[in-house]
Amino acid sequence: MNKNKIVMCSIGGVTLVAALVLGYFIWSAFEEKAEKLDDLETAKANVKRINSSKISPEQASVDALEENRRILAMWKDEAFAIVSQGDIAPKPEQAAAFKATLTDEARAEASKPGGVAGKIVKDDFEFGFKDLITGGRIPEEAQVPVLQRQWSDIKLFTDTLSDCGAIELQEVVIVPPKAAEPRQEAGPRRGPKGRRGAKEEEKKPLAAEQNYEIKFTARPLALVKIVNALATCKRFVAVDSLNFRRVEDTLAAALGEKGAEGASGGRRGGGRGGRRPARMQLEDAAAGQDGAEETARKKGLVIDPATDQPFAVTMKLTVYDFGTAGDKPESAADEKKEEEEE
Repeated sequence: MNKNKIVMCSIGGVTLVAALVLGYFIWSAFEEKAEKLDDLETAKANVKRINSSKISPEQASVDALEENRRILAMWKDEAFAIVSQGDIAPKPEQAAAFKATLTDEARAEASKPGGVAGKIVKDDFEFGFKDLITGGRIPEEAQVPVLQRQWSDIKLFTDTLSDCGAIELQEVVIVPPKAAEPRQEAGPRRGPKGRRGAKEEEKKPLAAEQNYEIKFTARPLALVKIVNALATCKRFVAVDSLNFRRVEDTLAAALGEKGAEGASGGRRGGGRGGRRPARMQLEDAAAGQDGAEETARKKGLVIDPATDQPFAVTMKLTVYDFGTAGDKPESAADEKKEEEEE
């Protein structure tokens, strides 16, 4: 190959490389331009959307949103303070001391006024703690804080029933908590967002829940008072279900007794041994019932609601504790001192 051919090949190679580089630059410029145009269209669409939204893009809107956020945060704090004002802080107490306290307080609760010989419960009522009050078991040390909260709730129920005029507290059942359902593990996530999501799933519930079922007898007015008292007490108590029925239908019993008296009153004259024919006894029974109904129409009320038979009530309750009692001042003086420090 002569010298001219070598020079021409070198120039051709350099020209080819230069053309490739120039083509790459031109392609990159077009690609960047296309991206810039897409970004511009997106920005225009965002500006159009913002301008047409209900909240105008100005400083006044930002200030209004900040004020709304502040008001919402204040409302949340006030609402949480209201629902958590009845939270209970278990005091440090050994198991044997708690059992002694429980026995003494159960004896005091059993003497609350009611309709069972002047008391709210019968003798040897166990208040849901049969093995502790009437039995000889001493609880484990780890169980004491939970038992203290449960006993505080049961005292609240007993005092409420007694103060509202219930006749008898018949049964208290402490419903054991449900076993936690295993969570389905989601697929692995990459990056910090996945780690944050895993931490959020491990958050504790907002409040500790304890379920109860109580059975008692009360007349209508007392039952209304009990429901209102539980709804307005400081402790956060929710009535999950309420079932009640008459122990006895007084009206039917009253009319039935009148009819029975008419039937039994037919033992006079006629027949062998003073017995009257069955047909005549039935006629007397019907006449007696008609007489009772006629008396009811004349006098008005057949039964007095104040002395009527009570309801047999079954109530399921859930008590929530938000765990804030340990952060609260122990007295009004401490609360005032904290306010002055702030």
